Amino acid sequence: AYLNRGVARAAMGDPNGAIADLDQAIAINPNSAEVFKRRGDIRQQLEDVEGAIADYTTALRLQPSYAEIYTARANAYLSLGNAGAASQDYSEALLYNPDDTEALLNRAQIYANQGDSGNAIEDYTQVIRLDPSNARAFHNRGMMLSNRGDREGARQDFLAARDLYLQQSNAAGYRQILVELRQLE
Repeated sequence: AYLNRGVARAAMGDPNGAIADLDQAIAINPNSAEVFKRRGDIRQQLEDVEGAIADYTTALRLQPSYAEIYTARANAYLSLGNAGAASQDYSEALLYNPDDTEALLNRAQIYANQGDSGNAIEDYTQVIRLDPSNARAFHNRGMMLSNRGDREGARQDFLAARDLYLQQSNAAGYRQILVELRQLE
């Protein structure tokens, strides 16, 4: 009951009330990975990133195969600038859920930032296979291909991203991709 009320309070914009309810749920059942995960999510929203990481870590100790928690903890690590820990957690999440496009996209961006275009392209390609309407994956893979000198591959990805941004009414993405296309000419 405390878990459900905590989730409801969080949805209604009462994060402090939600945390109080989740604290009660933990007092009653300290072995619920779900409760620690939910409290971690709320702490993350409140920008208590260290608290969120602690909750996610406890949840993973209780349920080590919970892919969504690895992704949540990776996002928290990433917000602290710890790309190494984030990348490791995204990889763990993908072991349990290979179709986690959020983990793939974020890990690809880490690879890209580290100059590892091969792994970045591989992850972006996997996202596109799973979600062919993901304009960001086409856009970012196009950037990687362009950086590698594959102008035709980059152009094809940029054109796909352009069309998707247009369909999705994403004006900022559309304008950015037009710049990228002009730079290829």
